[in-house]
Amino acid sequence: MNLAAEIAIQDPDDLTNGCFTFAESGAGTTDSLVVVDLHPARIGRYYDAFWDSYGLVGQMPIVAFAVTELIGRLLDTQGVRPIDLRLVHGDAYDAVNP
Repeated sequence: MNLAAEIAIQDPDDLTNGCFTFAESGAGTTDSLVVVDLHPARIGRYYDAFWDSYGLVGQMPIVAFAVTELIGRLLDTQGVRPIDLRLVHGDAYDAVNP
């Protein structure tokens, strides 16, 4: 059983259970990711995530509330970084409403 499956069983309410990779910055395992949250309470949130801080409180900034917002950010940065720290909508673990 992989780690994600174990977490889903041990802590079914963990935020990361509803997250799936939407985009990645490269083919390596240490590249940054943009993940989409498909949990019904948070559906459509996009988080900037890194392999070494994924799932940690305060380490998954919300970079968009809709795919159109995310694509706009990716186009603005030519896909290099979806996040502009001045435009972050809070953290994945914050009680944020779009």
